[in-house]
Amino acid sequence: MKNIFLILFFIAGILTAQSNGLKNLYKASNAKTRSISPENFTGKKGHGGMATLEEGSAAIAARKLGQGWKVNPYILIEPGEIVTLGEINEPGIINHMWMVPTGDYRLMILRFYWDDEKEPSVEVPFGDFFATGWGAGNEPLISSIAICVNPRNGFNSYWQMPFRKKCKITLENQDDAVATLYYQINYSLESVEDDALYFHAQFRRVNPLPFKEVYTIVDNIKGKGQYVGTYIAHGANGYGWWGEGEIKFFMDGDKDFPTICGTGEEDYFCGSYGYEEHLSDDGSQWIYTSFSSLYSGFHHIEYQGKQRRFGQYRWHMTDPVRFEDDLKITIQSIGWDKDGSYLPLHDDMASVAYWYQQEPHAKYPALPERQKLVVNFDLPVSGFGKRNVFIDETIVSLKPGNMKNTIRYTIDGSEPDKNSFLYTNPFKLTEQCTVKVKEYSYKGYLLSTIEGEFLKQAPYKSRQVGKVENGLKYKYYIFSEVPIYTTELKKRNPVKTGTVDKIKFPVKDLAEAFGCSFTGYINIPIEGVYMFTLLSNDGSVLYIDEEMIVDNDGSHTSEKSSGQVALEKGYHVFQLDYFQAGGGKALTAFIEGPGMDYQEIPMGYFKN
Repeated sequence: MKNIFLILFFIAGILTAQSNGLKNLYKASNAKTRSISPENFTGKKGHGGMATLEEGSAAIAARKLGQGWKVNPYILIEPGEIVTLGEINEPGIINHMWMVPTGDYRLMILRFYWDDEKEPSVEVPFGDFFATGWGAGNEPLISSIAICVNPRNGFNSYWQMPFRKKCKITLENQDDAVATLYYQINYSLESVEDDALYFHAQFRRVNPLPFKEVYTIVDNIKGKGQYVGTYIAHGANGYGWWGEGEIKFFMDGDKDFPTICGTGEEDYFCGSYGYEEHLSDDGSQWIYTSFSSLYSGFHHIEYQGKQRRFGQYRWHMTDPVRFEDDLKITIQSIGWDKDGSYLPLHDDMASVAYWYQQEPHAKYPALPERQKLVVNFDLPVSGFGKRNVFIDETIVSLKPGNMKNTIRYTIDGSEPDKNSFLYTNPFKLTEQCTVKVKEYSYKGYLLSTIEGEFLKQAPYKSRQVGKVENGLKYKYYIFSEVPIYTTELKKRNPVKTGTVDKIKFPVKDLAEAFGCSFTGYINIPIEGVYMFTLLSNDGSVLYIDEEMIVDNDGSHTSEKSSGQVALEKGYHVFQLDYFQAGGGKALTAFIEGPGMDYQEIPMGYFKN
């Protein structure tokens, strides 16, 4: 079946190509094929490979062979320099571009100018133009009709870009390091039809998106044209699902309500059900199914920091959005709240809008300043959670995302600044306090912050119990109405009771909406501070000795929540409540403590 699918996909690609370009290959044409590269900066006929050893970028490698033997295959771009990659002073069409860069993709700015315009029609960071918004080393494999990204970082554009008088393409290096670029711009010199429109592309980024604000992909497009593509680099700054937002196309005078309204972010990019989002069995990482097709694609960028990172593209090749006078496009950033309602998110949203229109075009907004443009690849500072427990004293050890970074901290609850304590070594706490930490890059940018309470706590007393048996008692509930919190278990009578050897679903045939309560004792082997973690879909709450330790309540996808408590050796009252509102389900309990690595709570720990 898989082979049949691949064959059908291949045939569909061939038919699509024939309908757009292959059918013209057998026709005679007066167009003249030209190509600009470092081996022929002007694209002139008979001028390729003329660089000498005195001027070539690869002169050392070519020193034994000389002129004509790959003497100048790349260019170097100095910090702050703007280089002209190509300039053509006749009518024509850019048909294909191939580029291979080194450097920070967000700090290399591509600009295209058509005819005599002073403001660029394309102004986009290099990587984002090629649907690669998360930087070097994070290039997805893209096999689409408009953009291809091939191993390892071969960037290809097949957007057709006509011009009637001239065109100019530049690349600016805003980084502090020298950038390298191999490139080839393939074009044809030919007359351009009267109804041909000019290619445009615009970049935007907001991080974080303010609460309850929609993200604007593009606006203030004036004139007649057609919208042909969207790329979004979406950074999820929180936990849980992030793609419920609707995309909206306001065109030709639309005010409060758009003409085109989507049904969800992954829906617009031709996926569904969260791209199969789920947590791994141990809850340590989110898992998605990436894909790349002719007209749409999604990829998940592996990153060990808090932010989850995604790229999504959608090309409107067969369904261009045509407008007569104006166009504005927005998208919401929405997830799910614990009560099952929509939750506006503070996510990192960056995008490229691609369209064709008549000139002149409206001036673009200025690109974000450098600090708001770059992607932070450092992991956030780490070392403690929101609620930390100790018995007599504790050592706080902080880990910066990059050893070049600087950490400043306070222990009195005040906001740290560049005059606060400089972290150089682990420090001791003997009293209850609030620790706040800020991490700065070596260039002085604020990268990440964490804060947490440190609670001095005497260990909970163990319980004297008589004869016990292995496992926990459970109560199983069925809901006729969708629950939203675990407290609803107390309002119902269980339909089944029994004993389980570990935290797991107690019956085989589960109802659509159900709940479980597990009660008994947990046998702690050594006195000390323990961290308990619940991974659940939907809500769960853990109580130790009648005190809430972990609150992972509410309606949500698979999420983890943790809490610490100091415990004496011996038996402690254990209760875990859980409910499922419908759809995906998960429930696992983990423990970490003295001499014990993070693991699922072993069966032998539970008694009743």
